[in-house]
Amino acid sequence: MNLKQIKKDLTLIRKKVVEFSKDHKTINSKTLECGCSIASFVIFQHLKHLGLNPVFRSNNIHCFVTCKINEKEYFIDLSLKQFHPKYPKIYFKDSSAPHIPLWVDHVDPHKKKRAADTEAKIKRILRDWPDSQNPFKCENIPKL
Repeated sequence: MNLKQIKKDLTLIRKKVVEFSKDHKTINSKTLECGCSIASFVIFQHLKHLGLNPVFRSNNIHCFVTCKINEKEYFIDLSLKQFHPKYPKIYFKDSSAPHIPLWVDHVDPHKKKRAADTEAKIKRILRDWPDSQNPFKCENIPKL
């Protein structure tokens, strides 16, 4: 799998989520605060479309995606900037890279009830999230 192409795709996904956020005032268009579940869901769908096996990860405050690509586990997050300005707009690093403390402190990536490998499981995880932050309840969510 071509990592450069995936990075380009992630850039385009982030751009589309930023555009989407401008019509949805609950999502901060600069940091994507309150848009992590939508961004992560779009990433999940795209990676599935590419034939990969992404995992949607969540706790009560944040969502991101992990995916095995070319035998390495990657962490993918488009909304980390909401937690600290030094974080990149697009986090796409393999598991050997230093992890963002937020993930270590708040999201156990191996916790089964907070990990989903199908859309039905993601829907279950997000059932108590606000409608404005839930990709299953928002209209016209971005697609790549």
